[in-house]
Amino acid sequence: MNPNYKKINVEAQRQDPDSILNYYKKLIQLRKEHAALVYGSYRLLFENDPQLYVYERILKDEKMLIVTNLFPEITAFQHGKELGAPVLTNGEVKQPHVLQPFEARVYKVK
Repeated sequence: MNPNYKKINVEAQRQDPDSILNYYKKLIQLRKEHAALVYGSYRLLFENDPQLYVYERILKDEKMLIVTNLFPEITAFQHGKELGAPVLTNGEVKQPHVLQPFEARVYKVK
């Protein structure tokens, strides 16, 4: 058994709202609530951006935008529409169009 088991364990993850365990629970719940994330068509955006992986999932009139920064540097992105607050993020949104290192956001596009 790893010596850090008293500090890093499932119970500690359950109690921390920002833990990886709770983030994955939120991801699973989001997929259950938005059929576009499961069954929607896939459209890659910013195809030539070396730092961002951005795509849309679209099903009927529901559109979800996923924006991810895959690198350890802060990066900006521009989208043609006002996005509002993300429905899920793995970080704190400090600026609407700036992603922190390794940040991922999911938006419901209106």
